[in-house]
Amino acid sequence: TELVEGDSSRKIVEIICRTSWLKSESHCGRIERVLKVHNMQKTLARFEEYREMVKIKAIKLPKKHPRCLADGNELLRFYGTTVTCSLGMNGLSNLCISEKCSVCRIIRHGFSTKNEIKRGIGVFTTSTSGRFYFVVIWFLYIPLQLLLYY
Repeated sequence: TELVEGDSSRKIVEIICRTSWLKSESHCGRIERVLKVHNMQKTLARFEEYREMVKIKAIKLPKKHPRCLADGNELLRFYGTTVTCSLGMNGLSNLCISEKCSVCRIIRHGFSTKNEIKRGIGVFTTSTSGRFYFVVIWFLYIPLQLLLYY
């Protein structure tokens, strides 16, 4: 679902992004689209189960870690990629089949580690949107069209 301008969730995402950009040397670009991915109930249940397991393990540790106790050490991370279709626009929710549309491919099949930027194992995410912007522009050579989803 596209979060339109004025939507409270979109405003929160924009504030988080712009705050990070102000601290970096990156140019503060215009956010074109913000999409919200609606996960399946099974996926959400697995996530919640794992988060609770982390909290339980944190309680048993001699040194208490406040983040783990409060939210299972849940972190907000940014991932830069491309979108070539109209997903989210005018209520469009069908995923495209283009191999060039990374967003639809990720939603359909998950993350791939074949073309990792650092050539390492895993998925490269950043802790701030400013760093995410740098990765998109300088490593992927993508013109600024930010897409954030959660």
